[in-house]
Parts: sequence; C-alpha cells; structure tokens
Amino acid sequence: MINRPSRHLAIQAGLCAAALLAQVAIVLADRIRGFTPSSLVLLRDFFGVLVLLAGFVFLVRRFGYRGELSLFTCVMILYVVGTVAQFRLFTDPEYTSRGEARAAARLAKAHAVRALGVGGEYDDAKLKAILGRVDRNAVGNVASPALEDETSVADIVSSSSTYTPWLAVAALILGFLFVQHDGLLLWVQRNALVLALAAVTPLTLIILLFTRAGKFVGGMTPWEPAKMLFLISLAGILVDQYSLLERSGWRLPRLRFLLPLLIVTLAGLVPFFLLGDFGQLLVFVVVYALVYVIAVRKPAQLLHGVAALLLAFTLITAVGGIPHRVFIRLHLWQDPWKAPPETATWWSGELQRIRAGYGAAGARVSNEDAWYEKGSQLSQALFGISSGGVMGTGLGLGLPETVPVSDSDFIYSTIAEELGLPGGLAVTLPVLLIGLMGTGIAMRARDAFTKLLATGVTSFLVFQAFVNIAGVLKVLPMTGITLPFVSHGGWSLLTSFAMVGMLMGVSHRNRGDRE
Repeated sequence: MINRPSRHLAIQAGLCAAALLAQVAIVLADRIRGFTPSSLVLLRDFFGVLVLLAGFVFLVRRFGYRGELSLFTCVMILYVVGTVAQFRLFTDPEYTSRGEARAAARLAKAHAVRALGVGGEYDDAKLKAILGRVDRNAVGNVASPALEDETSVADIVSSSSTYTPWLAVAALILGFLFVQHDGLLLWVQRNALVLALAAVTPLTLIILLFTRAGKFVGGMTPWEPAKMLFLISLAGILVDQYSLLERSGWRLPRLRFLLPLLIVTLAGLVPFFLLGDFGQLLVFVVVYALVYVIAVRKPAQLLHGVAALLLAFTLITAVGGIPHRVFIRLHLWQDPWKAPPETATWWSGELQRIRAGYGAAGARVSNEDAWYEKGSQLSQALFGISSGGVMGTGLGLGLPETVPVSDSDFIYSTIAEELGLPGGLAVTLPVLLIGLMGTGIAMRARDAFTKLLATGVTSFLVFQAFVNIAGVLKVLPMTGITLPFVSHGGWSLLTSFAMVGMLMGVSHRNRGDRE
C-alpha cells in the first residue's frame, strides 16, 4: 500500500463511516426483535472511533511520522470491528441482564419476533381463526420497543468505555515516544535486570494477595501492565550478552554472564504458574524463544535454551503442580459434549463448587448439567459460527448473546456468526498484515535492541490473536486470552496499543535512518 498519509486518512474516514452504518443496521435489526439501543451509546462508540482517527492525524502532524502507516490502518480496522461487535452485544437486554431479568428479556424478544411474523404474514382469514377477529393491533405493536433502554448521560460519563479510546491513543503515543528517545533506550538496556525485578516483585505480591480466579481490580489480568517490561528487560539482557553467548559455542557461558538472562526469563514465567494461566504462558514462551533465536543465532545456544526451559517447567510444576483448569480445558478441547468422570481429581473440586453455587438445590445438579455449565461457552460459540454460514446471519440477527462473556475471549464467535467469512477475514487479514509489516520492520532495524523489541512486539500481537481464534474454533484448547484490538476494555487493549506504538516507533526510526 502507498505510504501516503492522505490515502490512509481517507481509508480511516471510510472506516468511521462504516462503523456508523453498521451501528445503524444493528439498531434497525434490534427494533425487529423488540428493543431499541440507546442513541447515547451509539454516539459514544462512534466518537471513540473518531478519537482514533484524531490520534492518527496528531501522530502524523505533530511528530512527522514517516514509518509504516498501514500499521495504524490495520489496527483501526480491528478496533472498528470490535466496536461494532461490542455495540451489538452490550445493547442487547438479554446479554446485559442476569437471572430472572435475562429470562424476561429473552421472552420479550421472542414475543416481538412472533408478533412481527403474525402481524406481517398472516392473512385476514388466519388472523380471524386465531384471534376471533381481524385486528392486527391486537397482535402487538412491533414498531415500539418492548424493552426500554435506560442508559443515562451519567452512565455514559461514568463508564470506562467512554475513556478507553483516549487512553488507547495515549498508550500508543507513549510507546512511540519511548522508542524515539535514545537516552531512555540506553538506560533501559543498562538496567534491564533491575526492571525485571522491579516488575516481578509487586506482580507476585498482587497475585498472591489480591487476585481471585486469576483476575484483579474489576476483571483485569494482573500480568498485562508488566508484560512489556519483561519483554524490554529480555531484549536489554540479550543485547548486553548475545556476543558472549555467540562465542561460547557448545559450552555454556560463565555463570556471571548467564545468571542475568536466567533471572529475567524466570521473572517473566513464574507469575503465570502462580496464576495457573497456561494460555498466557504459552504465548510468553513462544515470544521469548523467538527473541532469543533472533538475538543468538546459534544452534548450540538454542539447545541450551530449550533445555533450560524444560528444566524450569519441571521444577516449577514439581513444586506447584499443574492447575486443574488446565486439565479441564484439555478435556473441553477433546470432547466438549462429554462430561468427565465425577471421580477425576481435576474435576471433582470444580463440580462441588458449581453445585454449591445453587445452594440447597445444588444436590440435584447432575454431573452432565455441571459440565454443560462449564462447557456451554465453547459449544454455543461453535453452534453460532455454524449457523452463520459463509455470509453470516446479518448484524443484530444472530444469537451471540447466548454465548457467556462473548464480548471478551469469544468475541470472534460473535463476528463470525453475524458477519460470516467476510467478518472473519476482516479480523484475520489485518492481523496477518501486522505480522508481515512487523517482520519487515524488525529486519530493517539498525540496532540490536530495537530489532529485538520489534520482534517481540510483533510476536506478542500476532501469536496472541492466533491462539485466541484457534481456541474459539476448537483448533487449540481455549486459553482465556483476549483478541488484540477487538476485545475492548481493560489493560489488554491499552497494552496492545502501547506495543503497536513501539512498533511504529521502530518503523519511524528505520525510515529516518535511511533519509
């Protein structure tokens, strides 16, 4: 693609228009189903897309950005698709309700659809046979919503979603500025070990004292704010030590040179064992391995690294064991419709927890019903994607609200169900382009540190997206990680924007060096 700001500005303006049209289409589809989304939420989400467009203009005009402009455009495509999917879900009263309110919302929607079919398709003779009179108004006035949206201005102002686009643009610009500051880059390289220890110490305390089910502060995964520090620390250590590793051949380097690398590596891995989050651990191991291979480029050192990782896995799992959730997800991946034996050690505790959640009625909850509660998310997502077919059901006309928490880990199933193959490609193609552009940026980097940063950032974004989509499609076990730029909200989105800002910063430096 031609690297002209005006061309990309036009494309991004088109994306803003497409977002607005998609939201209007959702409103029209929702009226068919008996409810009308809040216009305040529509305007809030559309304004969030405009904030990203303003961030692009600011980056080009204020800093004279000369790097790969397609990076930002791909990110904006993903963000727009995510915005539309989030609007679709969170304006649905069934999705946002709980308990009896959810059942009432589902019933009201069903009545509205039924009334539309009867009032619009039944002839007078059939209406008289059913109702005893020809009175279409008796069927129900489907033009007026059966469920009123009560979102107020105060709700919009207090919602974190209102400020997320601003914070995302700020994170991107901070990531960009970090890479532009030579003095800061040099300081980070010299203090890489201190940074890793500074990140892992409070993170470990938070995990041990304040996390619940792997979450912290309103559903935030505690490792998100720290994972960039771990990547930066690893890159800094490797830049400082790679010449020694390269010369050591088949022999291990001296311990005083090898120890900092081992400390930084373990600092990034131990928190995931404490959290029992093997999905994020998988992503981290792959990213670490790629960065290490790019830095060292020696088969002998690669074998040493693999041996060290295997030893670390063996020691940590021997001490802490493998969390039960890992076995549950493996069984869910192998056969989501077959309940495991009640006597399985990794399932019996979870079974008791599910039954306890029903109080006195918990004793009547069968093993199969409990497993359905655990595995319904994946099953419903697969059914939804299948029902959407090639072209999808249409915006607002599917049933993604039946998938538990589909706005986060399973957002891809919402997109694939209602937008079909075109919607799936709107997610996967930008991710692949980010991977290709990030690889090229890393190869053109003029110094080792920014080369390793670009490699790590690209690997994080692309591999995390791959693992998420593969988990939704049951190609891999579900890992519980988010889809970058599409699963909105929380630190995951802000971290992804900061990472792409760093990648754009490296690209800007590359073009500046050539000029």
